[in-house]
Amino acid sequence: MADFMLTLYQQYSRQDVQRLFDKDYNFLASRGTWGLQGVVRVPNRPNDWVFFVSYGQRQSGHEFDEGITPDGVLTWQSQPSQGLQDSRVRQWISQSLDVDRIYLFLRPNKKTDYYYLGNLKYITHDTEREKPVWFQYQIQEFSPPSWLFELIKGGEVTSTFGATDEAKAPRSPSKVTPPNKVAPRTSTRQFKAQKSPDFTSKEVNDKELGLKGEMFVLALERDRLTAGGREDLANKIVHTSQEIGDGAGYDIASYDLDGSPRHIEVKTTRGGLRSGFYLSPNEHEYAKYSPDTFVLIRVFEFDPIASVGKYYELEGDPEQYVNLKPVNFFASFS
Repeated sequence: MADFMLTLYQQYSRQDVQRLFDKDYNFLASRGTWGLQGVVRVPNRPNDWVFFVSYGQRQSGHEFDEGITPDGVLTWQSQPSQGLQDSRVRQWISQSLDVDRIYLFLRPNKKTDYYYLGNLKYITHDTEREKPVWFQYQIQEFSPPSWLFELIKGGEVTSTFGATDEAKAPRSPSKVTPPNKVAPRTSTRQFKAQKSPDFTSKEVNDKELGLKGEMFVLALERDRLTAGGREDLANKIVHTSQEIGDGAGYDIASYDLDGSPRHIEVKTTRGGLRSGFYLSPNEHEYAKYSPDTFVLIRVFEFDPIASVGKYYELEGDPEQYVNLKPVNFFASFS
């Protein structure tokens, strides 16, 4: 088990965050990617980002005006040098929750460590101001304790350049009337609602079975590396799904005997050899992005009590081996 893992509302130093997302990086305080930058792309995950936010910052003559509403809407600004055509800005604007993750770490001042507040969901951006570009994000599943909200709410942000009805909606479930179909607005972009899978197979949502399957594969990987004389690599394996959470596109970061990365997605079933399995959009996306490192390990005939079973491996893009069939569709109002 790792020394620590990513937990909502827990405090982390920059080096803690680096150890979670980029274990082999040589950390230097106040220098380099993890020691200094406000936005860091997660290595080997081109769609995933870490945002470090510190209130009271000034840069290039610009004083950042950032804050969080009680409903968890974050107003955030990019770097003062970035305009609307900047490649990173365009990627943040076109965020797809199926494959993109933004992890928010925020501190009320420079003297404290950062609080992990969860993942961000794009709402809108200001189409008239740039350098910096102004964004609004919904912090997903936002429910911090009251004392923490008082620390991290920041100043009252007066800019309401695009807050959507969804961002303002009450958090409790309620029946609403679907919006009429309207022409797209050019001054803002409605954010996409996260797709909620509705699979018929009970095992898809059996988290205990999935975790036990991952632990089974973790033991296999450690034994394989140790038997090959690479105990050093066996000690560096990361149980990504537990330490950082779902969304990386794989469950375990391991190694081949030569030290090259091996990113493993585990699919576990009590069923037989030919049992099908579900692949999430971000798992599919990562396999296509990094086929040289992606490995799908299918554990079958698995006994979760005795932790024994059989398995096979599919290296690279799973579409080489299996037929993929869409099982649901995303619907949105244009």
